[in-house]
Amino acid sequence: MSSVRAEVYATLYKNAVEVTVKTAESVPEANYFRQAEEGKAHPLWLLGHMTMSLDMLTNHWTLGRDLEIPQSWAATFGPSEFGGKPITTNPEDYPSWDEVLAAYKKAGATTVEGVAAVTDEQLEGYALGPQPEQFKEAFGILNKSIPDNAVHNTHHRGQLSLLGGLS
Repeated sequence: MSSVRAEVYATLYKNAVEVTVKTAESVPEANYFRQAEEGKAHPLWLLGHMTMSLDMLTNHWTLGRDLEIPQSWAATFGPSEFGGKPITTNPEDYPSWDEVLAAYKKAGATTVEGVAAVTDEQLEGYALGPQPEQFKEAFGILNKSIPDNAVHNTHHRGQLSLLGGLS
């Protein structure tokens, strides 16, 4: 079985995760809760959201792997339209930056490993994990959901960079 496309996707994730880690490590602590507007995302929320998305959407729903981050993070770092709590700038509402960054690194490594294990034949098929019915159209086919989730990560990394004061 061929894995040429899957290897390309794994490299895409590897690069995305490495650059996101480098970006996150460059954000000054004073900017962890910096928002463009009240109630909007801040760097800590964005890093947590990317972590939760890698773990839940990519690793669990798409690749069928076990969840690695606390289930409570889905509400903490999920968007409001999917049941997420309102975004605040209260540090007590969130795990620490270091905890979230460590979880991101772990979820990222699991993603790279999981994507690399997929065959090109599997990419044409359905997700390997237990997807909620309302997400099957968006995340159901591996060849769509795997690259889409990588783009999701890079999209939010740009926001992280801007709000983190790195641009």
